[in-house]
Amino acid sequence: MNSKNISMKPGILQVLPSLMSGGVEREVIQLAELVTNSGYNSFVASAGGILVTQLYQVKARHFELPLDSKNPFTIWRNIAKLVDIIEKHNIRIIHAQSRAPAWSSYFAAKKTGCKFLTTVHGAHSITGRFKRFYNSIMTKGIKVIAVSHFISDYLRENYDFDEKKIEIIHCGTNLDYFNYDNIEKRRIIDLAQKIRIPTDKPIILVPGRLSRSKGHVHVIETIKKLRSNSVTCLIVGDDKGHFEYRQELQNLIDSSGLSRRVIITSSVTDMPAMYALSDIVISASTKPESLGLVSIEAQAMGRMMIATSIGGSRETIIDGQTGWLVEPGDPEAMKCAIEEALSLDLPKRLYRAKLARNHVERHFSLDSMREKMLHIYGYLLE
Repeated sequence: MNSKNISMKPGILQVLPSLMSGGVEREVIQLAELVTNSGYNSFVASAGGILVTQLYQVKARHFELPLDSKNPFTIWRNIAKLVDIIEKHNIRIIHAQSRAPAWSSYFAAKKTGCKFLTTVHGAHSITGRFKRFYNSIMTKGIKVIAVSHFISDYLRENYDFDEKKIEIIHCGTNLDYFNYDNIEKRRIIDLAQKIRIPTDKPIILVPGRLSRSKGHVHVIETIKKLRSNSVTCLIVGDDKGHFEYRQELQNLIDSSGLSRRVIITSSVTDMPAMYALSDIVISASTKPESLGLVSIEAQAMGRMMIATSIGGSRETIIDGQTGWLVEPGDPEAMKCAIEEALSLDLPKRLYRAKLARNHVERHFSLDSMREKMLHIYGYLLE
């Protein structure tokens, strides 16, 4: 196909702050692949990052712009840059995945007649009029995608806009990628050796970025309450520059005498193998998660999932069936859930694993998310 024909194809441009790591970034790459496979030209604009190469693998094009900046002058300058991209590449939809890039995208869309779409991934704090106004850009899309009912309720309760624009589309999970049956045992062994984690006792996995809101302190306090040497706990996540917090956690582990029971390691690239290596997965967030991809991925892998009973986790886990929900900041409740999980015999574990896998297949599959997103893109391109 020559370049002229390519340029005539409608283009869809996603914008986000960066492509370093995280659930939003993974969803952007999944959507970029969907756009390409659906016969459109796929583009992403961000400040760049290690995941840019994955965009190229799905035949999407990346534009590097300082979209991670909240500086008003930078946001303003990004408008002209986005207008240039829209006009040169026949962009018909600009899809904003975050607030600062959304402001630039909104005005670029106004200038060009491009359709403006938003996805709201989080319940942003509202500390005053200005913050409410800043957040409100995510309600300006022709369609406003909420990643959960929790986020939909947050939008309805806090912003004045046409609520009929809201579309609830849960983030989808690749059920082939996160499938225990597809994980070669060699991958699990190699990973255990690489991170030097003992496998002679049950492994509790706590995945996610190192942030105070993720509740790591409460997990460490929970491990202290468990019978000595009964489990190994692995905290896996990127500190994203929060070195002091990482050191604070390590100091707490050392002072609690848990240096051999609780291990902190950086992000793991082979997360399916990491889930497969674990027995229990914990999401101990003290701040409501918009949905909770960890809960979905762990259940898809048939792992025993324990999460705090707030935010999107209440939508992803069926308490007492596909996992356990506990009150945030309650190490005693988390301890009881861990002990109950570990007390299950093999047939009961396998039964729960099947329930969890079926639950994800019915409600959180990548195919379902793609079908709903393609319907919205098609509607906006009419």
